[in-house]
Amino acid sequence: MQIRPELRKGMAFAAVALVAAALVWGTASRTHAYELWVDEQKIGCLRQEAEIKSVIDDLVQHAAETFGAEPVVLSKVLTVETSDRTPLLSADELKTALGGVLKMAVKAYAIEVNGQSVVALNDKQQAEKLLEEIKSAYLENVSRRGNVSVEELRFNEEVKVIEQNTDPTLLREAEDAKRILLRGTDKIVLHTVQRGQSLWSIANANNLSLDALRKANPELAGDRLQIGQKLNLAVAEPYLNLVSVERQVQSVNIAFRTEVLEDENMWPWQTVTKQGGVYGK
Repeated sequence: MQIRPELRKGMAFAAVALVAAALVWGTASRTHAYELWVDEQKIGCLRQEAEIKSVIDDLVQHAAETFGAEPVVLSKVLTVETSDRTPLLSADELKTALGGVLKMAVKAYAIEVNGQSVVALNDKQQAEKLLEEIKSAYLENVSRRGNVSVEELRFNEEVKVIEQNTDPTLLREAEDAKRILLRGTDKIVLHTVQRGQSLWSIANANNLSLDALRKANPELAGDRLQIGQKLNLAVAEPYLNLVSVERQVQSVNIAFRTEVLEDENMWPWQTVTKQGGVYGK
């Protein structure tokens, strides 16, 4: 069968149009999709890049309200245009995914002990005041001993207050921060003394030595316990230790020298005190 020239031209035009339509459809199906990467970890695919900024802004705002400090995003966030047919993340899925991997820090004042950030506070003066309170409490205890003056007082460790982007989990209120510095932890594990229990049995039941239990409860004067008494089972391992140079003044009696004079008019066993001795100081 022969095809007329004008019909052949029409068929050729139709074929070109179909190819062009296929190319347009293929391009449209591949564009406007983006892979989301956080710290070199692929999170998923999105339709629009603007979704990422909106979700990150929400997470930063939530962190600011939670910690009361200005957050800083530490993670590297990257988007790459893709033709991947992976199902796109919904807004809720994106927020959940980013919330689990996005690293943030807060601008705060960390108390650093021997190069390690132990706790952080939102205010520099509050952090410095906390350290002074620890020293003041020591001086108060010394004053109760009487006749003692502290000539020098310092921390045995290298202690600094530094402004830095801090892990939000280090943020503490002042009293909690002080407890961590002095005890090594902010946890207090209490045991209520039951009938028939002793220090030894309580220590043994909690995998503690008797010395460790006493160290955790310095107020204990002896071995006697009362039913219902509370004992702390968390042994303190403080981050901070104080070193002091102290002067103690004591008054000591100095014995006087006895001078013996012989008198021919007296019997050998007779004695007469002419002048009483006085102890020196």
